[in-house]
Amino acid sequence: MTKNEWFDSFESALDGLYADEKSRAREYYEELFADKLEQGADEEDILKEFGAPETAAKKIKDAASSDVGTGVDADEDTAVTVIDDTKAGEGEKTSACQTKKAEKPLSAFGKAFAAIVPLVALMLFFIDGAVFHRWATAWLFFLLTPVAITLEVAIERKNAAKFAYPVFVLVVFFMFGFYFMLWHPMWILFMTIPLYYVIVKTIRDARGETDDCDDCGNCGCGDGAAVKNSTGSGASGNAHTAVVGSGSDGGDKPKRKKKWWVGLIIAAAITTAVVLSCFATISAINGLAKAMKPTSYNLTRIDTNDYYEVAETEVTKINVDTDVCAVFIEPTDEQKLSVNYVKSGFDKATLTTTVDGGVVNVKVESEWICKVFFPLSGVNAADRFLVIKVPASMTGTPDYVVKTTTGDVKISAKSGENTLSFKDVTIECVTGKVNIEDVTANDVKVKNTTGDTEFKNITASTLSLKMTTGDVKLSGVTLTGELTAGIVTGEINIEAVCKKATITSTTGKVDFTLTADDITVKSTTGDVSGVVKGVREEYTITTKVTTGKNRLGEQDGTTDKKLTVSVTTGDVDVKFE
Repeated sequence: MTKNEWFDSFESALDGLYADEKSRAREYYEELFADKLEQGADEEDILKEFGAPETAAKKIKDAASSDVGTGVDADEDTAVTVIDDTKAGEGEKTSACQTKKAEKPLSAFGKAFAAIVPLVALMLFFIDGAVFHRWATAWLFFLLTPVAITLEVAIERKNAAKFAYPVFVLVVFFMFGFYFMLWHPMWILFMTIPLYYVIVKTIRDARGETDDCDDCGNCGCGDGAAVKNSTGSGASGNAHTAVVGSGSDGGDKPKRKKKWWVGLIIAAAITTAVVLSCFATISAINGLAKAMKPTSYNLTRIDTNDYYEVAETEVTKINVDTDVCAVFIEPTDEQKLSVNYVKSGFDKATLTTTVDGGVVNVKVESEWICKVFFPLSGVNAADRFLVIKVPASMTGTPDYVVKTTTGDVKISAKSGENTLSFKDVTIECVTGKVNIEDVTANDVKVKNTTGDTEFKNITASTLSLKMTTGDVKLSGVTLTGELTAGIVTGEINIEAVCKKATITSTTGKVDFTLTADDITVKSTTGDVSGVVKGVREEYTITTKVTTGKNRLGEQDGTTDKKLTVSVTTGDVDVKFE
């Protein structure tokens, strides 16, 4: 008799048992067969050791039916206990009890739920990225997949330890980090992970629920149901097997099988509802984050808060460093540089202004409680900002360095007839909109992690822009040197005159109007369109489009001017005027 014939006969002889009991019995013997095969036993010898399939099946059925009279709970998981007697010495034998607990298989709904959730998460990932342009955070749906699946398993098993709480904490941490920049103090959530499992274990132990022992009755570790031992026939080793089956309320009728498509429909409906709820939650948080961005600031309140005047008439550098605060820099016809900080009554931030050898240092620092709760009080966001008014008559051209964690940054060089002079401008913003208008400087450098960036009427030697998430709009930009703009996720719209332009985008549409001798545009996902001010024949054009339409073509130019466009997925449509 071959292996397949033995197991087919064995399964047929188990008729009368519940379907899950038959499945677990076969899985047990298949696993035992594989173990012995790995140990070098011959297939024929293993089957002889198992005995006749009808005999093995009868022992299991007898053990299962006898459980009905012993009062075994019908909801208990079936346990398979294997007792191996091996020779420990000359004429001596020792018995070892090895208990393997077989969990009840997931219900049809649970299996369908686990199969559907990844597909729904993938669908929502593309919807959130392609429709709402949130590729930078859309991958969070993939992390929600194990959270949703293990939540269903935990409910079905009635065991909170099955829930993927660490992944849940990671999702919450990322959501508060990306949308509110609250990486600190939200990292504290990770400290709750061991606490969660300690609490769960304590509760389960108190209720007598444990996965550590099957209460086999042979190892002294519990007072559970007695194990029924049946001695198998065969070769040396004298394998003994015992099966404790889940009880029934009488009879050997197998369970009535539910139609598979019923569970599939229910699983699909609940899966969609759960994942869409997660989608709505993420969208709501994102919307809340956007709602916290004020559309206007009450600049009339500056005289009611912290105020500082700088007596020096010559300033070489202005350093601004804030955590949760918008920053405005504008000219004034006054004779002294003034620093004005507006804050709400809830705000406990402090303003510190120092002057050292012509360098003005302005720092706004909030207490930790304000850093935590300020993002949740969007109604007061418009009343928390810093206004620096620089005299137009001030001698020299200072450097401007602005660093802010959360808050908009706006620099206006003109106000009426007043105009400011700049040397270099450097802005680093983690979350917020950056706006620069009417500025003439040597070098302009902007780094913005999350937020839109807009430049108007900029005259400089070079301009460097690095962004992660947000749209870019440049208009009226005139440079004597190079323009560099790099963005991960967002649309780019540039109108500029420069010597060299380099534009890179990972995800988003690129549109430009450029007057330059050397233009390079690279895009991973997104269309590239634009206008080059110049004669087409003068440019050496190089294009590479992997997926999409290329309406630009290639050519060798008559001069050293160059235009290079590379797109992985998207169309290219560039014209000359």
